Amino acid sequence: MAINRGLSAGLTSAVEAADVRWGLLFYADFESGAVRLWTGIGSITISGDEYIGVGSLIGFSGVNENIDLSATSSSVTLSGIPSDLVSLALAEDYQGRSATISLAFFDGNNAVNETLVPIFNGQIDVMSINDNGETSEITVQAETAIALFSVTNPRWMTQASQQALYPDDKGFSFVAALQNREIVWGG
Repeated sequence: MAINRGLSAGLTSAVEAADVRWGLLFYADFESGAVRLWTGIGSITISGDEYIGVGSLIGFSGVNENIDLSATSSSVTLSGIPSDLVSLALAEDYQGRSATISLAFFDGNNAVNETLVPIFNGQIDVMSINDNGETSEITVQAETAIALFSVTNPRWMTQASQQALYPDDKGFSFVAALQNREIVWGG
């Protein structure tokens, strides 16, 4: 008995077909527009969105799954990048933008199944560029949303911290006077 992990009937039959092929899709939501790439050759359209095939110029690492609630990360590396994408990477405010890696299946006629299997969904954390003068390589490191829970809040519950956000608020100015004050409740 096969475990389908909640796959639709159409996707399950595509996976179980004798001639099953697959490709990885990368989607990043930049402020200047979405970037959609896949591991094949040529462009494909899925649900009205065009994915540009970059073949072996794209590499994925760190796509994993765990049973506990720990943060995971993944990286996507693009090599042989044209200068317009390098300038986009340098100029774009990318941190916190969404990034998704999905799995797509194709039938024997090269038709893509419209149902994608998301294997990573997170937010872009770091983008690094390696340019040796001849070719460029961009690595996008993304983390799952649960990684945000490990980030500490830089605010303190003090008068100075409160004044930075709300200059007219006097609430914390009375805290020091209450520290050693004895308050009697009741009659």
